[in-house]
Amino acid sequence: MRKLVRLIAGLFIFLYVFNLAIPMPADAASGNYGVILNDTKGIYHLYNNLIVISPAGNLMIKAESLCDKLGLKYTFNKDSKKLTIKNPVNGKSLMFTIGSDKFTYFSSDKAKGQIKTAAYKAYYDSKSKFNLIHIQSLKYILSYKYYKDLKGSYYDKMGYKAIAVYNTNGYAIDELPITRQLTDYLNSITYTNKDELLDAVRINLINRNTKVALNTTREVIESISGHKTIYSLIREIDKPNTAKDGDYLSLHVIKFSQAIKIESKVRASDGKEIITKDDPAKIIIDVAYESSLEQEAVVDAVIAKIIKELKLEGASDYQKVKLIHDYIINNSSYDLSMRKSSAYNLLVDKSAVCEGYALAAYRLFLAAGLESRIISGLGNNEPHAWNIVKVDGKWYNIDLTWDDPVSSSGKPILKYDYFLKSDSDFKGHVRYPEFKTEEFYNKYQMAKSSYSYDH
Repeated sequence: MRKLVRLIAGLFIFLYVFNLAIPMPADAASGNYGVILNDTKGIYHLYNNLIVISPAGNLMIKAESLCDKLGLKYTFNKDSKKLTIKNPVNGKSLMFTIGSDKFTYFSSDKAKGQIKTAAYKAYYDSKSKFNLIHIQSLKYILSYKYYKDLKGSYYDKMGYKAIAVYNTNGYAIDELPITRQLTDYLNSITYTNKDELLDAVRINLINRNTKVALNTTREVIESISGHKTIYSLIREIDKPNTAKDGDYLSLHVIKFSQAIKIESKVRASDGKEIITKDDPAKIIIDVAYESSLEQEAVVDAVIAKIIKELKLEGASDYQKVKLIHDYIINNSSYDLSMRKSSAYNLLVDKSAVCEGYALAAYRLFLAAGLESRIISGLGNNEPHAWNIVKVDGKWYNIDLTWDDPVSSSGKPILKYDYFLKSDSDFKGHVRYPEFKTEEFYNKYQMAKSSYSYDH
């Protein structure tokens, strides 16, 4: 397995995404398109009934239906032909006039409206009987801001739900309505709190930002550099509202370097610097990834599609694991070129090395409501990755790569030799030290015997 030992260091942000407005082919089928939305548990859902292709071939979205999925407030005045969309979390709103490409953006309830221009006109579609808008217009009200949930932790409740417009015919991403306001907000402040700074770095990495410069203070930098590197701290963050940090992120980062600059802003009468905890500091990071933001949007959609196809409602933990295990093995093969290692490679290209198997299984397990971790170590003395998964309250080892051996005939083979095994029955696998500490085993207590099942 490649790149299991990840480079140390790190910090912070720059969000670069595409605000595309691409006309679709006139004969494009609306049914080929869907919108990917992320729920509060980090599970991605693909909605195929929200997109309409206009007579001119433009990709539009059903305003009222999308608002319902996103938790936005939708109102429509038939007399004035004006529709309003409001974000109840941050108070921002948009007002469209049917038949016009001009709309008004309100940054708050009391703010004066700002006139904006949409890529395409808002209009009423007589066939679907819905008012349609271009999804990119929503970027003005789905902006980033820290909000506290009921438990007091920070995450973005509304600004990061509309992930992408997805073409199910060929795995193409046509729109990424992820707002640049996310970057603007994060880059406009100076972080004086370590946890908020680390969380912002985490979001930056999830969004595949590469070259980033962030502002903080000497005190924050010293609180981080005193014991662990920034990247090692980011790897430990595993938020419940996303499946794309923690283990998943760590195996997609292939390069991480950082530089820190601190300036003393106070000088003594003799011109010497006086060091204070509030001295301005800047951290600059350089990151490279196994996958792009566009590829990850495709992974989100494919995950949602697979979960829907597997019909897991009412299934037991064991049934969920077996269905996911069988699906991955029956629909993919080991990459003999040793070049493909991402979840995208495994799910879209249908081929990857062990990292791809472990990453795809991890995403699918979590999307199915199961608990899982990715374990790095040695398999028959070679770098390797596999999963542990919780079934009926107990943790088991599972290695989908070794259950999908390369046959001499080239035909796929489905095995269960490494399926829900205890440590004692999981031959040939040795964990790296971080995954076999007493603390780790106390948190993820492994079953003493392998799972008893019938295939």
